[in-house]
Parts: sequence; C-alpha cells; structure tokens
Amino acid sequence: RKVYLGRVPWTGPSIVHRGFGQKCRGMHASGCKLWVALDRHAVCGDVVGAKSVFGEMLAATPSGERLPRAIWNTVLKAYANAGDFHGAWAWCQEMQRADVSLNSKGFGKVIEAAAKAGQVNNAEKCIEALPQVLNSWIDGTKYNIMIDACAKAGQPSRAERWFQLMSSARLQPDVACYTALIDSCAKAGDPNAAAAWLHRMVAAKLNPNRHSLTAIVDSCAKSGDVARAGCWLERIVALGLLPDTVSYTVVINGCARLGDGVGALWWFDRMVNVGQVPDEVSFNSLIASCVKSGDISSATRWFHRMAASRLHPDRVSHNLLLGTCASAGDMTSAMQWLSRLLEARLAPDAISCNAVIHGWARAGNVVEASRWLDQMPRFGLTPDEISYSAVINSCARASDPLNAAKWLDRMVGVGLTPDEVSYTSIITSFSRGSNVPAAAHWLHRMANAGLVPDVVAYTALASAHAKAGDVLGAQSLLQDMRMASVTPNLLTWTAIVAACANARPKHSAEAEEALCTLLGCRIEPDRTLLRVLDGAVGSTRRSALCKHLGISEERLPQERRRRGRGGATRSGGGGASPGTRAQNG
Repeated sequence: RKVYLGRVPWTGPSIVHRGFGQKCRGMHASGCKLWVALDRHAVCGDVVGAKSVFGEMLAATPSGERLPRAIWNTVLKAYANAGDFHGAWAWCQEMQRADVSLNSKGFGKVIEAAAKAGQVNNAEKCIEALPQVLNSWIDGTKYNIMIDACAKAGQPSRAERWFQLMSSARLQPDVACYTALIDSCAKAGDPNAAAAWLHRMVAAKLNPNRHSLTAIVDSCAKSGDVARAGCWLERIVALGLLPDTVSYTVVINGCARLGDGVGALWWFDRMVNVGQVPDEVSFNSLIASCVKSGDISSATRWFHRMAASRLHPDRVSHNLLLGTCASAGDMTSAMQWLSRLLEARLAPDAISCNAVIHGWARAGNVVEASRWLDQMPRFGLTPDEISYSAVINSCARASDPLNAAKWLDRMVGVGLTPDEVSYTSIITSFSRGSNVPAAAHWLHRMANAGLVPDVVAYTALASAHAKAGDVLGAQSLLQDMRMASVTPNLLTWTAIVAACANARPKHSAEAEEALCTLLGCRIEPDRTLLRVLDGAVGSTRRSALCKHLGISEERLPQERRRRGRGGATRSGGGGASPGTRAQNG
C-alpha cells in the first residue's frame, strides 16, 4: 500500500536507503529522509529527537491515513537504546490509542528497554507475558536480552537461570550469550565463576572473542586482583587478539580502586605503547587512581594532559578533582573546579553539588552549605539525603542544634528519610549544650521514625545527664538501653560515672557500682574513666578500688579512641559527649 508522507504520494523511482531495504520503497522523498533521521535518533537513544521527527511525520500524514507500525517501532527503538522502560511502556499505550497493534518486534524493544536499564523484574514480566499477549514464542534473541539484563544488574544466578531456560528450549547459545554470562560474574566481582563460563563456552566449541576475554579481565579487576587481570590481558595477546582501549582501561580502573597510582600509570603507558588511544574513561581512571592515593598535583596534571589530547574532560573528570579538594577542606580550589565545570558548559550533577555542600559543611561554613543546597534546583537537581545530612551535621557541629532540627524537619517535609547519623548529631549537639529535655526528645523521635538508636545516640544523651549531674536520669537510660538490647560501651560508663561525680551530693556508691558492672561486662577502663572516678570517690578510694579489683593503673591506656560508622573518631572524656560521626560522602 502507498505510504503518504509529505502530503503527496511518491510516484517516481523508488528510494531505498542503505540499511532500510524495502522500508522506503514507494515512499515520498521527504518522508524517506524523515525516516532516516528518525532512525538516527533511535540508534543514539535520543528519545526527544526521535519523537520530534515522529511528530513531523505524523503532521505530514493525510487525515484518515495511519503511519506504518514500523515507524512507531522505531520510536520504541529509541526508548530501548535509552534504557527507558517506563517511557517505552507509555509509548505502547500511545500505539494502542492510535489503533496500531504491537507486534513481536515492538514488544521485544520494550523488553530491551528494561534490560538495558538493568530492570530485570520488569523485563521478566514482559517476556513471560509474550506468549499470552502476542501468541508468540520466546526466540533466542529475547533469551539473550534477558541474560544481558541480568548481567547489567550484576545478578549472575538469574542470568544462569535464563541460560538454562534457553537450553531447555533447545536454542543454541552464541558467543554474545556467553559473554553476557561472563559479564554478569564480572559485575558481581566473581572472576572464578567468569572463568568457568569461559571454559563452558570453549567446551561448546565457540571461540571467545576480545569482548569475552575483556569481561574476564574486568571481573578480576573488580575483585581487586589486578595481577590476575593483567595475566588475562596477556592471554588476549597470546591468542592473537588485539586488546583494545577498553581492555586496558578496566585494568587501569582496577588499580584506581586500590589507590595504586603507580600501577595505573604503568598500564596506561603500556596501552599507549601498543598503539591504543586512551579515551575519556582511561584518563578518568588514571585521575581517580591519583586522587585515591592522595596525589592531587598528578591528578591535575593528567586532567590538563587529557584536554591537550583533544579529549574533552567530562563531568566525571571535574567531579573527581572537585570532590578531592572539598574533602581536603580546600574550598578555594574546589570552587575553582566548579567554575571550570560551568565554563566547559557542563551542568553540575548531584555529585558536584553534594561535594560542595559537604566541603562547606566540613569547613564549618553553614551559610555556604545551606546556600548551595538551595541552589540545586537552579541546575534542575533535587537535594537528596546526602545534601540535607551534610547541612544538618554542619549545624550540629557548629553547636546550633535548633537550626539542625529545622533542616531535618525540612528534609522530612520533602519526603526524604533522615538516617541515624542525622538524628544522632542533633542529639549530640543538644547534649553539648546540656539541654537534656531536647536531647531526650530527639532520641524518642528517632525511635518513633522507625530507626534504632545505637550506643552512640544513647551515650550522647548519657553525656547530657552527666553534665547535669542527673544520676537517676543516667541510670534510667541504662535500663532503656538494656530493654533495647544496646550494650553500653566504655564511653557510656564514663558518662555514668561523670553523672555521679557532678551530682550534689556526690553519688560515690553508684560510681563504684558502675565500675564493678563495667568490669563484669569485660570492658577495660582507661585513665580518663579513673580521673572521672576520682571526682566521685576521691583519689585514695579510687586507688584502693583499683587494687581490690585488680586494675593495674600503669598498664591502662591514656584514652580510648573508637571508630564509629562513617569513619568518625570518638574519644571518651569525663562527661563530654562523644564526637559526632562524619558524614560519609
């Protein structure tokens, strides 16, 4: 039948574009050009461009005529290549409203969209519905799509399940299928399983290609075994296959994960020496290795060399250096890198803004941290949990718990869930100000939010009771901890003894009882606790207690330093609240 595109049906010689076969035959010249343009957008995954061209084609179609299903499927192809499952599904509904039936090829693009996004559940639901919806059997291509989806999601067990189903259907897996299985193990960081699939591939009389072996290299690199990754890379050469830029880059990236700047540079030079041209990912991996090893000057030098190589440093390149400077507290350099990002006409992403917010927060500049959080919508970004937590913790460290509480309420108001770190930092901040009621309120609010207060949160409140000399409150808190199955640590017991020392009159008996209970829990005291105990019972009685209980004061450490979540260091002190936990950016 005639296809009307461009108002007038084409009656001249047939126009057949390479790669379209008979698709353009009988089509108006302008219509064929539009279809070519549509396909170009689809191949690139440019949904916006594809839909724009589709709109032109639809406008050029005479009333009463319909665009062919193949054109609708080409838009589905754009969604598939973009990995936009929900968009593809919405387009299927649009096809249904236009009375365009979905065929197996179009449905396959919907499955492919879910697979490319790593949405295994959605892909499985679609492929299992295929026989009922279209009365069509699952072919080898769709099995490969499912295995690839599992690989992208890093789920080797599900990939193997689809491989078994494919074998049960008496379909022969090909090289691409085995490569996807190897890749699924690579993403899971299991090089042994990846190698096992390679052996099964060879046993099936299939010749591994460069992509298959590169997936093995990647699995070794991601598991942290860079030496083994290098051996597999050499095996690619031994088999007469030429390793490409990707093959070398995965090894460089493995070195970067370990912070091995020397190893990353060695493999980078090796790649250049064999004639492979580094790409943006290669340079970014090398920059990341320098950043992780703390060599910011080398990272900066490689950034400039990347630009000199006629490559355009991307957002990842800028974020690596921006984040490093912000974490080091060098906000002047961090803001310079942000300016370079904007000068390169690259929009900051959530990582860029969170690095700036976190940097200002760590520097104690609450105003700038808050300002940058408020500026995120200007770049089309929505502040996330990391953004708010950095500002909350910054306010808490600045002894401004009221402002921290306001930011937490604002965070809840936009539908985000604060974590234990945010609540505990507010509790600690109120504790430092000896505001026991407020600290207790936030501990209860933390529990009411469905979070489980840990020993750090309880110890922060215990410190508030200690400063107030509230022995009954501290002892009641111990009971709450036991009921919540939270074990007091040395800092908790130090706060309990400090409460006894600060009470008027002093509670000497309760302080001695706390020391005995601490020893019964097999917790070794430190000299800080004994100094606090001096304030409760006196130095003479403390010496007698130590002798009686077998505590060797000379062998005790000066002060315990313990690490909490996020790498924050907490130190015990006579009634002082524990250090707040650093936000893990």
